[in-house]
Amino acid sequence: MIDKTKTPILISTPRAGSHYVGQYIRETFRNRGILLPGSAELFGQVDSPLDLNHKDIIKFFEDTRDKLQMDICSINHAGHLNNRVRILSRPHYETLFDWFKEFYDGYQMVLLRRKNVWKQWLSYLFHKSIDIAADQSGDTFSRRRWTEEVHPWHNVEGTKREGILKSTITQLNPKFVHRENVLQNFLLEIRYMEEEVRNYYVNGSYNNSNIRDVWLEDLNDDILTEWYVPQGMRVDMYEKIVPFNIKYETYFKKPDLEFAKNKFMKIYNDELKHYGYVVD
Repeated sequence: MIDKTKTPILISTPRAGSHYVGQYIRETFRNRGILLPGSAELFGQVDSPLDLNHKDIIKFFEDTRDKLQMDICSINHAGHLNNRVRILSRPHYETLFDWFKEFYDGYQMVLLRRKNVWKQWLSYLFHKSIDIAADQSGDTFSRRRWTEEVHPWHNVEGTKREGILKSTITQLNPKFVHRENVLQNFLLEIRYMEEEVRNYYVNGSYNNSNIRDVWLEDLNDDILTEWYVPQGMRVDMYEKIVPFNIKYETYFKKPDLEFAKNKFMKIYNDELKHYGYVVD
């Protein structure tokens, strides 16, 4: 039987440590849930092991619970929950979040943000710039750009992913510059987390005692082990997510980095700092 109050459901903003935290949440699901290969960002279709649309994914999650009495471990980004859904039999669903709130009612919600929003944005811009260069390079990179063999978005302990990333950058020579459309997409993610997701769970009528509203900077392996690894169980991670050692700033020319930061600081001062974010 599913114990909703002890089953963590993760919602994160991009580049805020969702895969780092998610690897510990997987340990909670190991003996009483469904673990899928890959990143398990099913709703974002990033490295998804399944080629499904949103209606298919909803049915997959509902059938798994109904028939197996188990939940699927997934990594959910706030922006993905803003995606439109249309199910004729459920006209009250306009966005994926409408279904999400109903499906996970009563569960332990984990809302993950990164306090240093400038570092978060720089990481997002850095990786998106590589994807843009891959798209512009021709079929080989464009077709394979989501795979870890070309563009790893997350580093894994004991692997060569950091070297792969540096090699890809050398081959593609991306332009690391301010990109207004990428910034606006990033801000949509942050705003949706603050104005929709957190307003519902933190400021709304949801049971606040069953919410972990956390900053990435306040977490570490010991805390996450205490929270999500069942007592007496050994952490048995197939892949240990660790930060890249790459300093993203060094890939930007100084004038381009200053321009990007000036653009960002205007938005930060007008809006983002009021949510509690900081810039170093």
